[in-house]
Amino acid sequence: MPSLCIALLMSLIPGQAAQETEAVETISRVRTMVTQEDPSPPSTFIESIEPTQAVSLNTAAEAQSVPVQLDDAVPLPNPAFVVAGDQGDVVLRPASGDPFFLGFASGTFSPKAGERFASEWRTLQLSPDSDARPTGHTYGFVMFSRRMTPERLEELGKLGCRVLGFHPHYSVKVALLPEAARDIAALPFVRWIGPAPRELKIAPQLREQIESAPGGESIVYINVFESDLSEASVPQSTPQPTTSEGGESNAPKESRSIWQTFGWQHQALEARGIEILEYVAAIRAFRARMPRSTIEEIASLDFVQYILPFRSELKPTSVPPRR
Repeated sequence: MPSLCIALLMSLIPGQAAQETEAVETISRVRTMVTQEDPSPPSTFIESIEPTQAVSLNTAAEAQSVPVQLDDAVPLPNPAFVVAGDQGDVVLRPASGDPFFLGFASGTFSPKAGERFASEWRTLQLSPDSDARPTGHTYGFVMFSRRMTPERLEELGKLGCRVLGFHPHYSVKVALLPEAARDIAALPFVRWIGPAPRELKIAPQLREQIESAPGGESIVYINVFESDLSEASVPQSTPQPTTSEGGESNAPKESRSIWQTFGWQHQALEARGIEILEYVAAIRAFRARMPRSTIEEIASLDFVQYILPFRSELKPTSVPPRR
């Protein structure tokens, strides 16, 4: 399971060999978020974007904590390369790159200049007959034009936007009501809001299978934005079972790894001819068997975040793409 979590995580970040060891703040945030099942912003996510403290060494024997002062600019994708010198730090290469993009293994998406929200959301209306989702929320991304702060995430919440996690380079995954998109896009710290293009939601390895044998079937992981677990869900395995006095398992749902969810997303996929084999709670993904001819259609569903082949040999990376 750990290797699978890494594979799915890294399916969202384009690979690149790195010769320099650089601290990439965004990657650590994604790793924190990948196993979260709670749709509300986890405290680890909030705290990770809060300026904390730095230590100032006045003498060899004395240390003093001082607040870190950050500007309001979005971190650039290519971090500065800094080395320590006799007279202080020396910047050998300043930070660079365009930070306004969504990153996937399949490529990147950058909104057009001046575009604040996706054109397809201008007239988006979810049909109540399309699936059995309990609310009228759709799923997508809010790209920030200024630094993320707890206060700004709260502003999104006041507009009915649920923050589900971080996404490279500097966006958050969200659930929102379509009619709130314009108000969210008008917030001064929002660069763009919308869904990822369908073609970027299909892993390169799966795309190769489609092109080489379009008439066949594939076993895939269908990663979704939000958990499909509910009271109707049935666990298939519980690695570390715990029981209450009545003999019922009291382990939280996210700790039981394999399920048949029978939730609205499960039903929506089955209605489109997808055979659901299991749901892996830790990575919010259905393992499924599906005709390759339907992969494009499934990738276009708003609640689907990414589709990758089962046992995909994806290699982890710790740096964002050069831009």
